[in-house]
Amino acid sequence: MTASGLVMAVLILAAGRVAFHGLPSRRPAWREVRVVAAVIAGVALLTALQAAGLFAVEAERVFVAALAGTGAVIALLRGPWPGRTAGTFLATLVLPLAAGALLISRTRNAWLGALVGLVVLAVMRVPRALWALAAIVGAILVLRPAPVMERLTFTDASSKDRYYMWQAGIDMIREKPVFGQGPGMILAVYPDYRWPDAPNAMAPHLHDNALQIAAERGLPCLAWWLWWVAAAMGDAYRERRRGGLRAWVAAVAFAFLAAFMAAGLFEYNFGDSEIFMFALMLSALPYALRRQRDHAPVAAAA
Repeated sequence: MTASGLVMAVLILAAGRVAFHGLPSRRPAWREVRVVAAVIAGVALLTALQAAGLFAVEAERVFVAALAGTGAVIALLRGPWPGRTAGTFLATLVLPLAAGALLISRTRNAWLGALVGLVVLAVMRVPRALWALAAIVGAILVLRPAPVMERLTFTDASSKDRYYMWQAGIDMIREKPVFGQGPGMILAVYPDYRWPDAPNAMAPHLHDNALQIAAERGLPCLAWWLWWVAAAMGDAYRERRRGGLRAWVAAVAFAFLAAFMAAGLFEYNFGDSEIFMFALMLSALPYALRRQRDHAPVAAAA
C-alpha cells in the first residue's frame, strides 16, 4: 500500500512535468546524464543484491546514504539541478516506469487515485488527453488482463472486510461523535464494534480517511481536516491560475491532493507516514511559489 501510494505520487508528478513542459527537445547536458546514469546503476546493483539475498539491508542503507549525499553535494556545489531539459527528460523516463509499477502493484485505491490525478492534470492542461485516458481504460476492459480484472471486484474478502469496517466505524462515530474513540484506539475498540460477518477479527484502521479521523477524533476534527485539504487545494489552484514558469508545480500539487483524497476513500493513506510526508511537501510548494513571487520585487529593488 505504501509503495503503490508513493508510485502514484511519482506518476502524477512526472505526468505534470511532461504535460506542462512537453517532451524534451534536446539532449540533457553530459554532467546531468552522468548523475542519472549513476543513480540507475545504483538502483540496478541494489536490485541485483536484493534478488540474490546478498547484503540486502546493508546495500539499501548505503544506497540511500549515497543518494542523500549526492543530492547534498549537487545542491551545495553545483547550483540548480536538474536543468529544465534534464528534468523533463527524467519525467519522460519515469512516466512509463511508474505506470507499469503501479499496474502490477494490484492496489486498487492507488489505481483510482492515479486515474483521478491524471484526469485533473488533463483537464487543466491538455483536455484532449482525456480521450487517451478513456482509450486506455477501454482497452483494459476489452482485453481484460487477468491481474487487473481479478482486482476489479467487490466480492473478494478485502472488499467485504472494508464494508464491515466502515459499518463499525459509523457505529463508533454514532456513539462518540464529538471526541471520538481517541487517537490510536481503533485497534483496541474494534472488537467491540465488529460486525459478526466481518472476515477479520481485528482492524488497525478503517481503510477510509474520513471515517478513520471521525471515529478516532470526532466530527469536529473531521470538519477541520476537510477544511485543511480544501484550503490547500484552493490555494494550489489559485497559484496555478496565476501562471508562470513554475505554475506546473501548483497544478501537480492540486492533482496529487485530488488523487490522495480519491485513494483515501478506500485506504487510510493519511495515516501512512511516507505518503503523508509526500502530501505535505507537495501541499507546501504552492505557498513557496507565492512567497517567492511576493519577495521578487523587493529583491529586484534591492
